[in-house]
Amino acid sequence: MQIKIQFKSIRQRLLVVLCISIGCVLLPGSVFLYVKASKDLSAVHYERLQTLRDLRVTEINSWIARMSDDVRIIAGTPEVRAKSTFLSAGGHGRDGDWDDLRRIFNSYFQFRNFYFEFFIVSTSSGKVVFSTSQDSIGDDRSSNVYLAGAMRKRDVFVSDIYYSKNLNLPTMTASIPVDPPHGAMKEPRAVLVARVYLERSLYSLLLDRTGLGRTGEVILINKDQVAVNKLKSENVLPLTLTLRDEAATRALSGQTGVVEVTDYRGRRVSAAYGYIPSMNWGIIVKQDRDEITGPLVFTAFSIAIFFALLMGAIVLVSLRVSYSLAGPLESFSRVARRILGGDYYERIDIDRSDEIGDLAASFNGVADSIVSQLRVEKVSSDIIEVIVSTIDLHEFSRKVIGKVMEVTESNIAAFYVLSEDEREFRHFNSIGLDAQYSESFHAGRLEGEFGRALSTREITVTRDLDENSLVLLKTVLGNVLPREIITFPIIVHNMSAAVISLASLKGYPAETVRILEHIRPVMNTAYSNILAIEKTRRLADELKDKNFQLESKKEALELQTVELKRHADRVKQQNFEMEIQKAKVEEASKLKSEFLSNMSHELRTPLNSVLALSKVLILQAGDRLTEEENDYVRIISRNGEKLLMLINDILDLSKIEAGKIYLHPKKISIRGTLGMIVENLEQMAEEKKIRIVLSCRADLPEIVSDESRVYQILQNIIGNAVKFTEEGSVSISASVDDERLRIAVEDTGIGIDEADLPHIFEEFRQLDGTLARKYEGTGLGLAIAVKSAELISATISVESEKGKGSRFEVIFPLVWTPRRDALEHTAPGPYPRSADAASPSGVEEPFYDTSHGPRKGGQPGGGTLLYGDTPGGETPSIVVIEDDPDNMTTIRAVLKDGYRIFEAVDGRSGMELVQRHLPELVLLDIALPGISGFTVIKELKSNALTRHIPVIALTALSMKGDRERILRAGCDDYLAKPYNIEELTDKIAHWTGAQG
Repeated sequence: MQIKIQFKSIRQRLLVVLCISIGCVLLPGSVFLYVKASKDLSAVHYERLQTLRDLRVTEINSWIARMSDDVRIIAGTPEVRAKSTFLSAGGHGRDGDWDDLRRIFNSYFQFRNFYFEFFIVSTSSGKVVFSTSQDSIGDDRSSNVYLAGAMRKRDVFVSDIYYSKNLNLPTMTASIPVDPPHGAMKEPRAVLVARVYLERSLYSLLLDRTGLGRTGEVILINKDQVAVNKLKSENVLPLTLTLRDEAATRALSGQTGVVEVTDYRGRRVSAAYGYIPSMNWGIIVKQDRDEITGPLVFTAFSIAIFFALLMGAIVLVSLRVSYSLAGPLESFSRVARRILGGDYYERIDIDRSDEIGDLAASFNGVADSIVSQLRVEKVSSDIIEVIVSTIDLHEFSRKVIGKVMEVTESNIAAFYVLSEDEREFRHFNSIGLDAQYSESFHAGRLEGEFGRALSTREITVTRDLDENSLVLLKTVLGNVLPREIITFPIIVHNMSAAVISLASLKGYPAETVRILEHIRPVMNTAYSNILAIEKTRRLADELKDKNFQLESKKEALELQTVELKRHADRVKQQNFEMEIQKAKVEEASKLKSEFLSNMSHELRTPLNSVLALSKVLILQAGDRLTEEENDYVRIISRNGEKLLMLINDILDLSKIEAGKIYLHPKKISIRGTLGMIVENLEQMAEEKKIRIVLSCRADLPEIVSDESRVYQILQNIIGNAVKFTEEGSVSISASVDDERLRIAVEDTGIGIDEADLPHIFEEFRQLDGTLARKYEGTGLGLAIAVKSAELISATISVESEKGKGSRFEVIFPLVWTPRRDALEHTAPGPYPRSADAASPSGVEEPFYDTSHGPRKGGQPGGGTLLYGDTPGGETPSIVVIEDDPDNMTTIRAVLKDGYRIFEAVDGRSGMELVQRHLPELVLLDIALPGISGFTVIKELKSNALTRHIPVIALTALSMKGDRERILRAGCDDYLAKPYNIEELTDKIAHWTGAQG
């Protein structure tokens, strides 16, 4: 049976049909939305819990790592290593030792407020030998887990959280064995322990419930499933609650996930669980289900209300639609009557897509067109009135852009004028434009919206601006991005003379462009008149200024005359001051040279004894000393050589900077030089287990240069490559091109950081300048190399990457011609006055240390015959004039077995000994008390009785010109301290005629 419903009106029919239709769609949709919202909420909540769990795990691991790094750094401190080992071995610390340790630990208390106490435990006694808390010193901690754990692990041992009876609160510790200092015992004698204040660190971190709502919390459980941190419930203390739920069991088994369980309060919660392997801890991040599902109840209630409101809206819409069928005709009639009555802004309010809607839109369009045309005419008339009423450029720019902004409803307006040189448009006036965007723009580049307007000379509209636009409106709420920009040029004499730019936050209607097109001809003409008026006014002002300048010219000339006289007086005073400064600079240079000369003498004199006597011990007492004592002597010799190398480097660098290095070019075999350097470095390379690869052509040409500088440059660069290479190889290659010799040195060493590359050739610059650096050196090698390269027209370049190695390239000219003032001019002398025996640095380099020996008899200055005193025998006699007892002992130790030695400690007694004994040779120190060595040699060479006796100068004077000056004074030979004892004995044998 079919039920028919009769409707009395279209309104009723629409109401019933729409309600039934919408109800059939909305009811299932609401149920679906509720179910989907429930699932989405659970998924989002689970993801948030897992994210918070992972964040807490990361924070806990970072905290443990930071604590481990702290104790590792403290334990590695030299002071802590030395003093901990000393105190643990039973030593009694001094106040200074306690203060040093407290200072180190207090610095960590200052920056890490979560440390409660630092103390050091002896591994042998198990007692606390030092603590930042005085009450703990002497306590027996041998049974504590942190002592055995650190010794077993031999690294940082972090204990689990436990309840400390001493502190009466939960705590944990981080401990590490303290390695003894270098050279001490191998086994650690002490353990450093840091006690952690959990309230300020871990507990504070876990109590942060951000993102967990009002019911969420984080629980940390140990391997016994005991909660080790504070919980939200104040009745549950740390280390008192055992958790047996599924989340705790899975967390300690190393699993990760989310599960719904009943917590220790008996409430259903969602728990994200995880595992921290480094501490065998489980972590649980949980939140009550009631708090999670709360939004779902609100969602269901909201859907019900929305459904009711929608049904009410449907009823209203149905009623509205019924009226819409008969209403349009009445609206057409009413609006037509209003427009005929002069109300041009009345419109038909119909928004439909059918024929009635099209008719209403067409009717309204006709009315809008009429209104727009009337408005354009009215607005254009207002703007033109403002334009023609101004005759000043400033007034024109201000009034015109103000009026244009008003009628176009713009938010920004800017006025730019073409500069006199026609190169750029300069900002002249603006309203609403931020000052930082009011810059000028180039007239010829045609960039952006300005360029398009200038190129077309038409009005341009820029729409849909993005966030990268530089045009911003400054408001009380901050900078706002406009939506559209209109730009139009003002044309004068067929060229763009000015530009006006407008910007709006809401966009421009089409009639805005029509208004601007309507007023442009009038604006162009008005602006042309203003420019003409401005030009006339400017010419008048210039004429007035020139008249004023002519009137004031006489006075200016008089003032210039006075100023010139005053300036001449100042120049004269400045010249006088410059002469004084020049004298001061010359005096400072003289004092520097004297200081280096004195320093060389004072350092070389004692170093001579150290080097020579250590060599004597190595040569003569090797069988009488134990192997350990021989090692001590070799260490003395080796460190003496290092000290001498440092002295020579400093003197070399000073000579180069002062321009006091003598250069003498000659043919050099680079292949031979490289071979000699590689041979000298092979032992070091073998000790480091690296290879030195030398690749040179057999026909590599010789070069003409200064041999000592070339050797010094290559020695420093190749030596550095070997020193800073721990594994791999050092490769050396040579090639020739374009009258230049290229030598490349590549290594697989530590490399150089890019930030350090510009500074590696500076004096005293080292990759690691700390006292704990791994590589020794003074930082002078590369500085000397690059300065030496400049002297001989060579260049040094470097390429390096940190951790991968470096590549140095040295380029020598095949033939180098030095300047006249760089050549070395020395008069030829008897053997061994040649410079060939000198090291590449230009100073004789000793290679052996000496040590002090006791005087065997005689009095100072008494001229007593010491060793080999056989008057009338065949043994050659030597008079030694030396005021330093250590150097005298050195010479005596070297010569006692083959010569008769007469000693004198000053020049006067030395001359008496020479005249009395007429020896075969005189060894003379130049720097003597009373009478200097120069006076002694002058007296000896002027005396016919002693003139024939050869004199060798043994002196620490090794600065520029010292050798030549001493030889010119009359000495037959020269040897700089500290000297090589083989070279000394060779020179003595040569001059005495003895067999070496």
